[in-house]
Amino acid sequence: MLEARGVISNGAMRLDVHRLRVGAGGIVRLVLADPSAFLAALEDGSGEGELRIRGARIGTEEGKVLAVVTPRPFRPLLGVSVVEHLVLAIRLARRLRGVRVPPLGEVLEACGLAERAGVLGERLTAAECDRLSLAIGLVRPAFARFLWIEAGEVSTSALDRILMLHADAGGASVVLGRSPALVAQAETYVQQGSQLVRDTSVRRRDP
Repeated sequence: MLEARGVISNGAMRLDVHRLRVGAGGIVRLVLADPSAFLAALEDGSGEGELRIRGARIGTEEGKVLAVVTPRPFRPLLGVSVVEHLVLAIRLARRLRGVRVPPLGEVLEACGLAERAGVLGERLTAAECDRLSLAIGLVRPAFARFLWIEAGEVSTSALDRILMLHADAGGASVVLGRSPALVAQAETYVQQGSQLVRDTSVRRRDP
């Protein structure tokens, strides 16, 4: 599903990703020193290293259709409510065969936005804006999701259900952060200097 090759870079950040393996239905955690630089390198798509989804390099126009990345800080649309952001993310995306869209209520619950569904983007706090970015990443149709989720930021039980729905349809999920949420069925990779290595000491948690 996800193919990794070489060293991706963004400024001073250089990370050899060739050991990363994410098959269809796979879920992995990436413990990174600088998640923002990692996501920026992915979206840039011009370095020597690369990640590909179904043959399309992430960061290219086709790659951006097939994979979703959740950036921080996130700037919501003015005059558009939280739930309207999610509806737009679904409606404006290309239809991808076999991709399942999770229930919006469950996504709002997982991201701690259930009580803020009708609030306009300009009235959200910075933390709520970042959780909205995550919610958009969870609902937008895609074969692979790169989700910046630090431990304690979301309801892991609700998130587990959403990620397992995506996995059951053959999608791949990458949960990343400095101390990323410990999600069910995830294999863990840790950044060690410029290397990304699998950490077998972290046990996979059952849902």
